[in-house]
Amino acid sequence: MNIIEQLGIAPYEEGGLVSNVYTGSICMLTAEELAVYDFIIGAENTLMYDSKEMDEDAVYKLRTDFHRGLNWFKQTNARVYMELLD
Repeated sequence: MNIIEQLGIAPYEEGGLVSNVYTGSICMLTAEELAVYDFIIGAENTLMYDSKEMDEDAVYKLRTDFHRGLNWFKQTNARVYMELLD
């Protein structure tokens, strides 16, 4: 099972440029990387701001998938992980 299926997210047809909001570093991501990146950012925001409204099991699953996405990036494209997510 690939990472898109593991996370239960929609695949993207195209990649794109992403910039780190803190450093300004810009990276070109593949379609798969961009879908996972968007999931990670969305999950991070949900965990930070909306998790109090979620049940405990949903928070646990989201946190687990968040870390699964981060680990996938570390293994798949460590440079992009370091520039955008670390």
